[in-house]
Amino acid sequence: MGSLSGVAPGLIVGTTGLLLYLLAHKIPLNPLFGFRIGYAFISRDVWVRVNREAGAVFAVVGYSSIAVWALTSATLTYLYYIVIGVLAGTAFFIYRAVRLAEYYSTMAPAKGSGFKPIEVPRGSLWRLSLALIMPLTPLALFLSSYRDLPSSVAVHFNAEGAPDVFVGKAAFVGVTAAFVLIAALPLAIIAVSRRYPMLMYNPWVSITKFTNVVTDVLIAISAMVVVSYLDVIRYNVLKEHVLPVGYAVALTAVVLAFTIARFTVLWRCRR
Repeated sequence: MGSLSGVAPGLIVGTTGLLLYLLAHKIPLNPLFGFRIGYAFISRDVWVRVNREAGAVFAVVGYSSIAVWALTSATLTYLYYIVIGVLAGTAFFIYRAVRLAEYYSTMAPAKGSGFKPIEVPRGSLWRLSLALIMPLTPLALFLSSYRDLPSSVAVHFNAEGAPDVFVGKAAFVGVTAAFVLIAALPLAIIAVSRRYPMLMYNPWVSITKFTNVVTDVLIAISAMVVVSYLDVIRYNVLKEHVLPVGYAVALTAVVLAFTIARFTVLWRCRR
């Protein structure tokens, strides 16, 4: 049946769910523990019900996954079971929180709950422009340089800047797709936040400020990804790097510092 470490993911999900179920009525609204998405934050009543129900479901998913692992000894099947169960449960309880919020809102006049609809975040043209530029840049680089790429494309470099991982030219299409998808994350968060604003809601900062900070951080990460892709293309075509060796570490440090700074400022300006 394997070692105890093999069932750790199931134990973590199951035990977390069980604690949430048992303690939902005692846990205050907070940004760290519990089902912390959208309308779950709209009131104490919704928070308790959603967390209690979600805890029960996640406890079942986690502990039943251990049985799946014991019966099949298939690690991938076991992990897929957990991931699909958690994702499906999350999607359901996002919907469930909306329905509960609507139910309790009809009781607001009698209980003085004072429900307010979740606002749609206000975007900005410059953020949208940057979000569009990020995925289009590696795509344009790929299309304009594909003919000049060698049959074996270097996609990773060691500490001295020498290539140490190569893929075929056809496989490089998949590598490019991965870069484009990562670079498209800011655009995705803008679109999702406009269509499903409840996913970005929390009671501490306005949804517009929170969405803008998340978008800014993702733009910074995407910019780092685009520079990395540009470096890959430039090396394979011209045999030279865009930036000196070690730039990736420096860029990562800058993005990390920017992320910490943005969220620190956001938390200090919370309502």
